[in-house]
Order: sequence, then structure tokens, then C-alpha cells
Amino acid sequence: MKIVIVGSGGMVGQGVLRASLAAKDVSEIILLVRNEPEGVADPRVRHIVNKDLLTFDASDPLFSDVDGCFFCAGISSSGVSEEVYRRVTYDMTLRVAEQLKASSPQMKFIYVSGAGADASGKSSQMWARVRGEVENKLQALFPGNVAIFRPAFILPTPDVQSRTPAYRLLYTVIAPIMRLISAVTGKRFLSIIDIGNAMLNITRYGTDKVIMSKPDIVTCADKHSAT
Repeated sequence: MKIVIVGSGGMVGQGVLRASLAAKDVSEIILLVRNEPEGVADPRVRHIVNKDLLTFDASDPLFSDVDGCFFCAGISSSGVSEEVYRRVTYDMTLRVAEQLKASSPQMKFIYVSGAGADASGKSSQMWARVRGEVENKLQALFPGNVAIFRPAFILPTPDVQSRTPAYRLLYTVIAPIMRLISAVTGKRFLSIIDIGNAMLNITRYGTDKVIMSKPDIVTCADKHSAT
């Protein structure tokens, strides 16, 4: 499989990249990044640096025959205006999606949204409305070839941190407790690796469900053994 990962430097994106590197049937991994990356040494990986995703152009033959795009990029809505949040969350996402659709029409597009996103546009929360608009546009752009993840709490691996200071502090406190609960009770928490494995399985086998919450993502991650 040939995949594109957007947002591989973030907490979720790092997990998705690790899952992809562990998959034997992944032949090419294109990382669309805004800054020169470090620490990824694998012959299957190619980095494409693009400072502003609003200028992204997928006309390069590199982006033809892509099997799946895993879109993990995003920002917190805390402390930013709707204009800024919309530019990053809506405008940049749709620019990448439309460009890749033109170069690889049959690819799967898997988008990490968030629990509480509102596709009706009626939510009082700005972030939920904007995320919902993105979801609606992606479903129209990729009919039958899109999956939208709405996770709530996501458990990182111990060596991965969020880039958002508030989230980083939260995970520092909560993550060890969640791991202890999991070890004692056997309760399954959604991990960044689960998200990556679910994305890979959707690319391999497709999915009948478009909007996916935590139980759906876990089921999809476990549905087939990694190839």
C-alpha cells in the first residue's frame, strides 16, 4: 500500500506512523509536513515539506496511485479566533483532500475529527461546527471512500507527547492512571497505535461505517491481524 500521512509530528500522527512502519504491506509512506522532520530512517518513507498546506499541489506523479490518506493534523481551538481555527481545520484539510482526490481518485481518506463534532451546524461550540463542516465536505468529496474518527480520550505511548501544552499536562497526569486501570481491570483505552491500525485496515478492506467513535475504531483496529 502507498499512503500519505498528514500531521505525523503530532501525538496521534506519531502513532499512525509507527503502525504504518510496522505493517509489512505498506510499501511507501509519504509524510506531508510543514517542517523538516527528524528521526525517521526507513527506505519506505519520503518527506514532503510544505510550509503552508493551502498551497499544497498534488500534481507531482509521487501522489498518484495513493491507497490512503491519514489526516491527523489539527490545532486546539483554545485561545485562537474562529478565523485562524477555520483556516487550519477547514481550509487546509479541504485543500489537501481536493488535491489528493484529483491525483488518486480511488484512495481512502481517513480523517481524525473529535468527539462532539457537530455536522448539523447547530452546536454552540465553534470548534464542533467547523469540524462538522469538514466532515460533511469530506463525505461529499469521497463517497464510499471516507472514514471519520471521533475519538475522545486517546492514550499515547509512554514516549510520545502532545505538542499542545494543556494536553501535554493533562496526559502527564491522566495517562499513567489510565494504564494502571487497564492493567488491573483489563479495560481497553483507545491508543494512538489503535488509530493507526484502524486506518490501515480501512485502507485494506474498506468500512461500511463512516462516522466512527471509540468502540468502532477499536473494532476496526482488531478486525484483521496486521499484514
